[in-house]
Amino acid sequence: MIIILDISLKDELKFSQEHQDKEFIKVSSVDSNTLNLDAIFINEKYSINKKEYYRLFVRPSLSNAHGYDYFKSYFQTSKENETTLNLKSGAIQFYVRTKGGMELLKFGKEDHLAVPSYSITANRSGRFTLKDFDFIEVDIPASFIEDQQEVFITYSASYNVLGEKIKPHNNFGSIEIDRRNLTQYNYNKADAKITIANLAYGYLNYDFNNKYKRHYFDLLRNDIELKMKQRSANTIDPIMEVKSVYSSWNYLDQSTLGNKMNTFLELFLKGLNRTEAMTSTAKLKSDFNFKEHYDIKKLNDNITQYTEGFTVKSTNKTSYSFPKNTVEENDSGTEGIVWNPLYKNNLIYNRVIDLNSRVFSIDYVNENLKEDMYKIDYSEQTSNLKYKTVIKTKIADLNAIGWKNKERIINYINEKEKII
Repeated sequence: MIIILDISLKDELKFSQEHQDKEFIKVSSVDSNTLNLDAIFINEKYSINKKEYYRLFVRPSLSNAHGYDYFKSYFQTSKENETTLNLKSGAIQFYVRTKGGMELLKFGKEDHLAVPSYSITANRSGRFTLKDFDFIEVDIPASFIEDQQEVFITYSASYNVLGEKIKPHNNFGSIEIDRRNLTQYNYNKADAKITIANLAYGYLNYDFNNKYKRHYFDLLRNDIELKMKQRSANTIDPIMEVKSVYSSWNYLDQSTLGNKMNTFLELFLKGLNRTEAMTSTAKLKSDFNFKEHYDIKKLNDNITQYTEGFTVKSTNKTSYSFPKNTVEENDSGTEGIVWNPLYKNNLIYNRVIDLNSRVFSIDYVNENLKEDMYKIDYSEQTSNLKYKTVIKTKIADLNAIGWKNKERIINYINEKEKII
């Protein structure tokens, strides 16, 4: 029987009420009658042209400083039934804090992100018409932030915008991102389910619908299912099946995200704009020394990808060796790691998997293995021939030295003992 003992994800926060209310992305406040940034972060690497990135999406939007409502304020002081805010153009520079200092993000050959035009039209009844009010993708090199739990980005922006009480202006701000995964686990012997609640999350400044209490939203989740299956009898390395499913939380009115962001999320859920990749590194663990019972230089895993996940299987072949009483690698042995009944302590099989840029450590153990099952690769005939040859050679050498020459015989035995 295979039992999962422990699963841990690097840089994780276990699900709790306290962590559920945590904002994993924040955008600094700017003055009223200026434009702030909406931001969405995808906490998963993707590869393009053999380079790895994390994706941040930004959108200049109305500031909601101190609860200020731009359109409500306009209709309180104006007799007009409709007004339009026009962003004609804009440019934003981003600096990312790395371990080596602040790094300027590049957009091709440009050192700034060009913001295209959009318009927001509101009427007195609270209905809005949004034209080209979309998020823009910002690719952050993975090497800038992958070794940091907390990501800090500063920006400077210039906007050519026209509206009631809002004119062209410059402003500065920051985006703070917590990259730790909010996780929840469910164990059932050889099966486990891991939920990553904050796969994608965002911060929206202005709420056009006036119905959300928070500016922070979790957008996507990732459910990972693990199933362990034993190989042949008395092997300690199970086959591991990994299934990864992405889904939307549906907490947010998707229309507020704009057409392009909605299309991106739909394609992401279908797997068309994300990178599926997995690696596995295995090892044996115990509180006691097991080296005398297992002589295996390196455990090797093979990964097979299929439609909804991966299968992980050790490529090692081993057998029980007599008279060494150890399990060792053998090309003609059993597929997997044969259990050594002489080792009386628990032996944990550990796999560290990197699944789509998230690193899990998984411990599992086999119980109820049979102590009377040995697989011994030992040929009496071959061994007898070997030892007869060795003994015959040794006696011939000693006869050549001469039995009366005790000193040379002793020296010969000392020199040849390990070889023979």
